[in-house]
Amino acid sequence: MDKIKNISKLIDDGNAQEAEKLIDEIFESDNIDELKEIIYLYQRIGKYGKAINVCNQILEQEPENKVVSKQKEFLTEILKFTQLDIFASTNLHNDPWFE
Repeated sequence: MDKIKNISKLIDDGNAQEAEKLIDEIFESDNIDELKEIIYLYQRIGKYGKAINVCNQILEQEPENKVVSKQKEFLTEILKFTQLDIFASTNLHNDPWFE
């Protein structure tokens, strides 16, 4: 867990790129507790897709984990809104996610 604290400090200090490199190293781990922590760390640096990938990895091992499942839904909604391009569709009367 010292790695997690060090990464969190890097993020607090504004060094997101270095933090992301260290988080990526932990992502290869099978330690569920560390994986749950890095979901939050990825979210803090705005890497929502990577956070969803970690959720998927956890849910493969613990399919009944409702907390991670809800986190994944939450992150998916954030990702939708951050990637929303209202000008991608010429039909502006419908929500582009439901075309």
